[in-house]
Amino acid sequence: MPDWATLPSYLSHSLNSYGHTSPDIVIFYDGFNDAEFGMAAADPWSAHYGLEIIKARAEGSLRGRFDFVHRLYTIRIFDAVRNLVRQRRKPLNDQELRAKAVSVVDNYEGNHNIASALGQVYQFRFYEFWQHMLLYGHKLPVPFEEQLTPIDSRFVGAAYQEAERRAPKTAFA
Repeated sequence: MPDWATLPSYLSHSLNSYGHTSPDIVIFYDGFNDAEFGMAAADPWSAHYGLEIIKARAEGSLRGRFDFVHRLYTIRIFDAVRNLVRQRRKPLNDQELRAKAVSVVDNYEGNHNIASALGQVYQFRFYEFWQHMLLYGHKLPVPFEEQLTPIDSRFVGAAYQEAERRAPKTAFA
């Protein structure tokens, strides 16, 4: 998708067309990719995609200087094989899955609290939304959705379920 067709670009165009010079709102639009990465990460508290690489680059560490190595095809093949081996591990039971989901949503709540506090200090309104997920909810799946992997639904759906459990009832009305 080109940059001009993204939600942030549409929002930017709308705000700039009205002559706004300093928007007073901040919007976080998270969801499936973030929940999937958080549920798959060994440590849900560092589950933001690319955070470790960005941190290493900013700190000027040796890892940050050689992070390009991970983009080499030889390393990608090795990582793909390693991921296949990892997938053969015993799946999480319901209790482990819920504990992982709680950790992921705890992380989101921590980020939400930081953004809300920054909003109070810098006087902007903060909004946070989770995108819809095809595989989560209480509806009958359409044929396309039936072809998707059920394990993905269970795995990522656990984070969505935990977020829904904690959200105000009006958020899911």
